[in-house]
Amino acid sequence: MRSSWWVVASLAVGACGEVKDNSGPADGPPMLGDGDIVTDTPLPGDGGPLPTTAALWLRMDDPPMDGALDSAGTHVTSCTSSTSCPRQIAGKIVGAYTFAGTRLTVAPASDLAPGTGYTLALWVRVEQPPDPTLGNATIAAKNLSDLDASFALSVSPSLVPQFYSSSDASQNLDGQTTLVINTWHHLAATWDGTTKIIYVDGSRAGSGPATVMPNNAQLGMTIGQRLSTTMPLTFTGSIDDLFVFNRALTAAEVAQLAAQ
Repeated sequence: MRSSWWVVASLAVGACGEVKDNSGPADGPPMLGDGDIVTDTPLPGDGGPLPTTAALWLRMDDPPMDGALDSAGTHVTSCTSSTSCPRQIAGKIVGAYTFAGTRLTVAPASDLAPGTGYTLALWVRVEQPPDPTLGNATIAAKNLSDLDASFALSVSPSLVPQFYSSSDASQNLDGQTTLVINTWHHLAATWDGTTKIIYVDGSRAGSGPATVMPNNAQLGMTIGQRLSTTMPLTFTGSIDDLFVFNRALTAAEVAQLAAQ
């Protein structure tokens, strides 16, 4: 069982109230059915101990329409309507959210900024490769401006994961592996103030120098798209158990997350 260090967050109330949608395409990801547990109380997973001191932990085990619970703190998350919210499905660990032209927003907060080091980690299942005419699809990003991010995890049309960070010596760091379509993979991006590293399925998949990580404290995170409404770089697929840490996790800690 997972350790019990989390603090249950306050609920963020969305515009349309809580809606449980079990519909979905017959060949799409499995939806949580009426007999499954769908709750606003964080649920335990099946993995071992997790790294402590997370700033943000979105388990995605609760319906997204009223805001995803932050099991590590009190960050406010939201989506604006039934058409712009992701849908809840059976996930890698209990529940997950599936995105298709939709996004989840995490309100601005100082502990989401790059600071002197951070880690962004999550489970992802790509269900449709990005349109090659548009470029990489944004899985999750800490926004710097409408068209830029302090840091982001994305996937290329050729299904290569990428760790992007603005204004550094290795802006576009590719993970040296190819993601398998419709398969869960664990991605992590760490930065310790001098070096950025991308991990795929718990193993180091690339690194590069990075000494500058600018931040706009007025802009929060977006999941499933970047901030822009005109060029959102939409991700089509599912995301589960998203973490942000205010430090660079060690390789062993990333492997713990990937073992869940």
